Amino acid sequence: RGPVGDYWRETYDQAVEDRLKKAETIILGARGRKLALLPEAPESEFKKARNELKVLAAKCERLEADLSSTREQLRESQEQNRKQDLKIKELASDAAAAWTYNTPTTAWEACEEAARLYSSRLIIHPRVKAGLEGWVHNRNLKCATQAMIMLKALALELYDMKFSGPDGRLNPKAFQDKTGIPLAMTEGRATKRDQAFEDIRTCEYQGRELSFFPHLKAEVKKVKIRLHFDILEEDRKIVVCHLGDHLPNSQTRYL
Repeated sequence: RGPVGDYWRETYDQAVEDRLKKAETIILGARGRKLALLPEAPESEFKKARNELKVLAAKCERLEADLSSTREQLRESQEQNRKQDLKIKELASDAAAAWTYNTPTTAWEACEEAARLYSSRLIIHPRVKAGLEGWVHNRNLKCATQAMIMLKALALELYDMKFSGPDGRLNPKAFQDKTGIPLAMTEGRATKRDQAFEDIRTCEYQGRELSFFPHLKAEVKKVKIRLHFDILEEDRKIVVCHLGDHLPNSQTRYL
């Protein structure tokens, strides 16, 4: 009792209070949570708990990364399955049509037959029929056969390259190596700069503008055959826009 006793009692109480505040809580490194520890826990226990929490936080991060990777793999697998299902349906439809294959005798018949056999992949634009009606070689059997070969290559090899390939890009060299048919993705600069030539290679289909600069090339006994097309990405269809003579360009302007 007395001033001295009061001093020591206050000093002791303050020391205990400081110790309690120091030991009351620690901030967790993972997620900002708080871990309440007993006031009488020694500093070594705090350090041990902090280390354990760091280990747990690292494990959580690794698990989240693994989960994210698994989700991405699942998404890719589902997308591949979806594409495979579409391809199976297309092949089944094409195979059913192939049972009644008709040998074309004209270039237009080749278009009709290709549209029937590969209805899930090809669209023949109405302008093609009008163009072939005025084509002098329409009824040439060899030209009709070559037209069918080109249409088949378009519906099978080029379609698969576009919609089933690793990057969806058309590779003219790879296409020609596989089919023997040259593929050109565009025209020369002079032709593309001329509005008249561009208009010749433009048409509409169901309210959409098509630009058919890409084309396949063939020649049958000095008869040059060109098959121009455009691709509807969302519909997963190839539209044949021209079949017949070489379209006018900057080199044929003065011929």
